[in-house]
Amino acid sequence: MSAEYSALSGFLIPIIMSMKKFEFDVEPTLSRFGILESEANNPEGRVSVDRLGDLFAFCNKEVGGRAFGLDVAQNFRLSTLHIFGYAIQSSYSLKDALEQFAKYRRMLSNSVQIHTRVENAKLFVEFDVERYKDSGRLALTPQIIEALSIGVISQSREMMSGYIGPIDIKFSFDPFSEPCPEVASYLLEKDCTVEYQCEKNAIVFDLQLASLQSPGSNPLMNMVHTKLLNTFMERFDRSNITYLVENKIAEELRYGNPSQSKIAEELGYSLRNLQRRLREQGTSFKDILEETRKNLATTYIRQPQYTISEVGHMVGFSNVANFNRAFRRWEDCSPGEYRERYLSKGRLTA
Repeated sequence: MSAEYSALSGFLIPIIMSMKKFEFDVEPTLSRFGILESEANNPEGRVSVDRLGDLFAFCNKEVGGRAFGLDVAQNFRLSTLHIFGYAIQSSYSLKDALEQFAKYRRMLSNSVQIHTRVENAKLFVEFDVERYKDSGRLALTPQIIEALSIGVISQSREMMSGYIGPIDIKFSFDPFSEPCPEVASYLLEKDCTVEYQCEKNAIVFDLQLASLQSPGSNPLMNMVHTKLLNTFMERFDRSNITYLVENKIAEELRYGNPSQSKIAEELGYSLRNLQRRLREQGTSFKDILEETRKNLATTYIRQPQYTISEVGHMVGFSNVANFNRAFRRWEDCSPGEYRERYLSKGRLTA
């Protein structure tokens, strides 16, 4: 086999909960598929997605239909994903949460690429499943893809107190040969449509609703969690230096506008080598600097203890006029207008 695809071992927690509900003998059943129950207790552990797929297929067959997969997805909680889950829970909006979900996807699993995009007042969350190079086989089975989609939908509804759900769900595979009324009832809730044989797997949300403030949003905690998440990703995905660069930029911004040569030197790279590595990963120092400034600025603006001038200084601007121009470019409004809407309405319009 040309590659080993894996997922965070925290995914075992809802699986084990469902196995107990349906009265499986957990330890020997897991062992049958080469999985140890104790792996669920390791916050940085990994488990083979092939083994998870085989386990899913077995449990669904034993229970009947795809009710087991549905129960696993509904048992899923963001807290089982540790620091990743905490960062998602403290996000400002569902849109922000899903963008973080896509950005840090490799922590969850290297078996799927996740992207978000906006089109026609809709927010698309797209899942491109990897294939094994030697056989062309998809790394995730349709049953796992369906359960993953339900898990995202379930946590989206919980994060927004049941107020927001998808308006469309797209699957790239054929409809299942055996209908499962429980799954159909869950997916079709609140006028949501489900399509099969689509170009991509995707969950589609109304952009305006997805941009509303989450009841659990906490800008300060999200900033802390995101920094910890970047530190974790530095260890986990050593081939990707964007997390290193982002963390170093965030540390240096309050002292002024960090130069690319200084960041390269502090990370132990030559300027040319840093530029090449970032280019290979489809980004640049300028792009990371701009995105880091924007994310930190909107986080600080939501904290009224900081003046506008202080926020500008903390994200590397020497004068407030330059900061105002940059912020207007990012959010199409001034920092003061953004803060006023955030504090007076508790949410921003899409």
